[in-house]
Amino acid sequence: MNLAQIIDKSSFLSRLYPTEKADIISASEKVEIPAGRTIYVQDAQGEFVYFLSSGEVDVFTDNDHKIKGPGDSFGEEVYFGSGKYLTTAIAKTDCEIYMVPKVSFKEIENNTKNLPEGFFSSFSQLISKEEIIKETAKKTESAQSTSLNETFGWFFTVIAPLVMFKILAMAGISPESRWFLTFLTCSVSMWMFRLFPEFVPGVFLVMSTLMFGLAPPSVVLSGLSSETFLLIMSVYVISLLVTTSGLTHRATIYLMKFASNSMLGLNLVIFFIGTILTPMVPSIISRCLLITPLVSKMLHNFRVSNKSLLSVQFAASIFYGCSIFANVILSSSLMNFVVLGLLPTQEQDQFQWFGWLKAASVYGVVIAIGYFTFMLITMMFTEKNYPHATPLLSNRRLWENSDAKKLSAFWGLFLSPLGW
Repeated sequence: MNLAQIIDKSSFLSRLYPTEKADIISASEKVEIPAGRTIYVQDAQGEFVYFLSSGEVDVFTDNDHKIKGPGDSFGEEVYFGSGKYLTTAIAKTDCEIYMVPKVSFKEIENNTKNLPEGFFSSFSQLISKEEIIKETAKKTESAQSTSLNETFGWFFTVIAPLVMFKILAMAGISPESRWFLTFLTCSVSMWMFRLFPEFVPGVFLVMSTLMFGLAPPSVVLSGLSSETFLLIMSVYVISLLVTTSGLTHRATIYLMKFASNSMLGLNLVIFFIGTILTPMVPSIISRCLLITPLVSKMLHNFRVSNKSLLSVQFAASIFYGCSIFANVILSSSLMNFVVLGLLPTQEQDQFQWFGWLKAASVYGVVIAIGYFTFMLITMMFTEKNYPHATPLLSNRRLWENSDAKKLSAFWGLFLSPLGW
C-alpha cells in the first residue's frame, strides 16, 4: 500500500485537495524497519507522523497497547505542538513506513478545518473513549449546521419561484416568459445554495424549457451543434481533470528538479508551466492559483524573502507565463470565444484553434522576445547562489501513484490537440 492509497483510505485526509495530497507525498520518506526495532520512545522529541505501508507496529501508552496495521497512522501527537511523543512504537514485524514531517500538515491546516479533528480522533483512540465521544459530538453539531443551511436552501428554492410566478402573473407577463423566469429563479437558487453539482441547474433549465414548450427544440439545442460550444466544453472538461487530479502539481515538481541550481532556470520553468496551462485552463486567475502555492513553497525552501527582488521576479514569471499568450491561444480565455462568436459564420470556421493561433503568432513572438529580454537583463543583477532544499520528490515516486483521474487528464491533454 503506497502513501496515496493510505491517504485516500483515511476518513479525513481523503478530503484534502489533490495538490495538498501531492505536497504530503512529496515531503514523505519511505523507510524499512526490521521486526523488534524501536521506532520512537515516549517523551522523545518528534518531527514526523508515521503511516504504515506494510507489516504491524505495536504502539504502547502508559495504560494500553494497540497494534497498528497497513493503512494506519501513529505518532499523531507531535502534530498538536507538544514536540514530544506520548507513546512508544515498536515494529512487531518487518514493516515499511512513510515518515511525513509534521510541518507539512501545518502548512495546509488553514485550508482544512477537519485535519486537526481527524488527527485528534485517531490519537484519542489510544488514550480515552471519552475523547472519541466528544469528537463525535463536535461532528454531529457540524452536521446539524450543514443540514440547517441545506434546509433553508431547499425552502428558498421552492418558495422563491412561486413568489416570482405570482408577481409576474400580477404584472400581466405572458405565460411563456412567466414560466421561463420562474424556472430561471429556481435554477439560480439551486446554484446559489450549492444544492447540486454546478452543471445540474443549467441542465434543469434547459430540460424545463423543452418539456413546457417555452421555445422550439431547434432553438434551445442549437448551441450543441456549434463547434465553438464543443470546444469550450472540451476545454472545461480537460481543465477539471487537470486541476482536480494533481497532475499539474506533480509535473511542476518534476520540471523544477532540473532547474534547481539556477534562479534564472527556475524563472524559465515557472514561465513555461504557465504557458503550458494557457490552452488548457480558460482563466488567467485559475492558472495563477494553480502555480502560486507551489512557488510560495519553493521560495520558503530556498529561504527567499517575500520582499526581495527575486521574489518579485518569481511572481512576474507566474503572471506573465499565465497571461502573456492569453490573446494568442483561443482556448485560453472566454473573451476569445466571445470575440469569435461575433464573427460571421464563414470567418468563424477560419479562426478555429489553429487558425486563431496562426493569426496571432506574430504578436506572440514579438511579446515573448520582449519578455525574455527583460527577464535576462534583470536576472543578471539578481542571480545568486541560494541554499538548495532537499529534492522535493524522486522521479520514480513522482509518478508511481497514478490513478484513473491522472491517466484521464494525461490522455486528454495528449488527444485534445488532434480534435482542435
